[in-house]
Amino acid sequence: MRTMMLLLALPIVTAEALSQGGGWVKQSLLPGAPSLYDVSIVNASTAFIVGENKTVARTTDGGSTWVTQLSQIASSLSSVSFADANNGLAVGPSGGIFKTTDGGGSWSIQTSGTTRGLNSVHFVSPTIGWAVGDNLKAMKTTDGGTS
Repeated sequence: MRTMMLLLALPIVTAEALSQGGGWVKQSLLPGAPSLYDVSIVNASTAFIVGENKTVARTTDGGSTWVTQLSQIASSLSSVSFADANNGLAVGPSGGIFKTTDGGGSWSIQTSGTTRGLNSVHFVSPTIGWAVGDNLKAMKTTDGGTS
């Protein structure tokens, strides 16, 4: 009986040991936070997350702590992309595109030319990026999302 209990406990101990040794480790992001949808990693220290209820948060210590950023964004956000620690865009429903040039301290709405939901955004430089969304909508910018 003792051998059977040890064999049943072994997988639990092994899984716990693996999670401590380099696997995925749960982080306490935002107490009571709504669903989170995307992360943009700038470097080993700085990253941004977005989600429901206008959620925008930033870490500058590799994810040990997250600070909610005040935003003028009026909707949930589905995706975020930062080209560097200051310049980023977030997208959401109804064609919403929001831009920051101060690391998320303030956000301004950009004209997208669509009312379709945007689901993902990715920038390869501070000026060149793509957004994609509902009903095969794909858009490219060469001016950092300004137009």
